Amino acid sequence: MKGKVLFLALIAIALVLAGCAQLGAADTEGSACPEPGQGTALLTNETSGYCFLYPDRYLVEARDNADILVIDSIMNHIDPRADIQVEDANGRTAADAADEMTGGFSAEMGLERSTVTLGGEEAVVIDNYPGQEISRLVFVVHGDRLYRLSVTHTSSDLGDTYTQAENLYTVIINSFGFLPQ
Repeated sequence: MKGKVLFLALIAIALVLAGCAQLGAADTEGSACPEPGQGTALLTNETSGYCFLYPDRYLVEARDNADILVIDSIMNHIDPRADIQVEDANGRTAADAADEMTGGFSAEMGLERSTVTLGGEEAVVIDNYPGQEISRLVFVVHGDRLYRLSVTHTSSDLGDTYTQAENLYTVIINSFGFLPQ
């Protein structure tokens, strides 16, 4: 009986240590691109230094300093979309960039600010950003680059469209990684 308990305890410890080793590798490297699974595709932008998964029904429209994820066409403004833009940080932090984008808005606008971890870095999230569609903006600095992710149609009043936007956001945020520079 003692042998069985010891054996089970050793297996449990091995599983915990293996899990910790995997988590530690992901945290220290922060650059491994995820493998796409059913319903997702991988976007890798070596020039801008990032990769992430996205729902495979989206198309990628590549630009000089941005990638835009759309359904069917860049002209589709009905469905949620995401875009990520990259520029030199020029000494700015993610909080500085978020402040620049929200500086002209009053408190009554309903902007909500929070943080999230993106690719191992702390990022600033701005919800309820006004525009053609209500958007969620995410700012993160990695190395000397500022990354700004925008996801549209994030107003909870939009029902299924909002659910689709939340799914797009969640897939990207949970899989985002930085490539080695």
